[in-house]
Amino acid sequence: MYTVDWPAVANAGLAAAAAEGNLPGQAAAHLSLGLLDWCIGRYPQAIEQYNTALALARRAPWVEAEAAVLGNLGATYWTVGDLHGSAEHHTKALAINRRIGRPIGEATNLTTLGVVYATLGRLDLATEHLVEALAIGRRLGSYNGGALANLGEVYYQLGRLDDALETLTEALTLHRRLGDRHAEAVTVRALAALHCDAGRYAGAADLADAALTISRDTGARRAEAHAMIIAATVHSHLDQIERAIEYHRRAVDIGRVIGSRYAEASGQIGLAGALRRAGRLDEATDHVKSALTTAREAGYLVIEGNATTAWAAVRLAQGFPGSAGELAERAIAIHAETGYRIGQAHAHLVAEQAFRQRGDEAVAVGHHDRALALFAEVGVPVAGHARALLGQAAPAN
Repeated sequence: MYTVDWPAVANAGLAAAAAEGNLPGQAAAHLSLGLLDWCIGRYPQAIEQYNTALALARRAPWVEAEAAVLGNLGATYWTVGDLHGSAEHHTKALAINRRIGRPIGEATNLTTLGVVYATLGRLDLATEHLVEALAIGRRLGSYNGGALANLGEVYYQLGRLDDALETLTEALTLHRRLGDRHAEAVTVRALAALHCDAGRYAGAADLADAALTISRDTGARRAEAHAMIIAATVHSHLDQIERAIEYHRRAVDIGRVIGSRYAEASGQIGLAGALRRAGRLDEATDHVKSALTTAREAGYLVIEGNATTAWAAVRLAQGFPGSAGELAERAIAIHAETGYRIGQAHAHLVAEQAFRQRGDEAVAVGHHDRALALFAEVGVPVAGHARALLGQAAPAN
């Protein structure tokens, strides 16, 4: 694993710099140790290392390092669910990089601000920031694999699957050429999600397994949690419900251990769906309510929409079509705001069944038609999604 020699080298450099009174050297060593902690999911320790590096960089003074540390703090705050803290630190870093004329730093800050906006459900702003980051990289003759991968994920959420596939494949090629295994795990997992939504379950399973292997090899716990969620989702689509429950539980546990609220909430939504299909509705309710609370507290708008849809499906299974319909329509409104079209289509499927059970056939047909139209626009088959959401065949045309 690549982390074996990293702490020894960084600590040796720190000791040498401290002995010499070399403030920039000490700042660089703490920055390196913070990055190591971030890669292996030790986020509180990463924040501590970065804050030490920030203080040293300001004392030096070393403005380039100050901007770099602010950016890394922003990335870490995003990971633990503090989106406002993340945006604040990246905005400060971006201002410094623009002031000192460091475009490569600008591109890095724009990339993570794009990720923050995507997490908040502002997919339009996310796209703008990521496209600008890539434009800067191209002007410099460099390639921003992080911006490419994240733009691919945003395209996926927007339902632009062809653009997503092209962008993620380009990012994966770049990660492999540079030997960036951590980024490779994240991108392979995103490709697995895309193939799963497209109904290519064998390919999705292979990609999810590959993402799990890479993330475990590199100690990337957050990437492992998200790869576990995709693997569980594939099992759910294949009606392997107990396996899906097992994988989702493990993802939730990893999210809790490393302090990633996003991973934990995402896992709980999938776990709630699998438990619902197993008939364990009380457990499903507990998990979906917990995910919804986390999403609202952290401002994860896409996660909030997904959790609201999952709760609607649970209420429908409990025999409460009235509240199920209200929840599903709330989820539709959330996803209409974010632009997440597959999520919006999912909510329409649940709303269709809720209104049909209430005897309001006209409204049910409207939701049915809108769901089919959204799936057709995105270019993915409805059958697997209907089965995973509702445990039934796809609605007829």
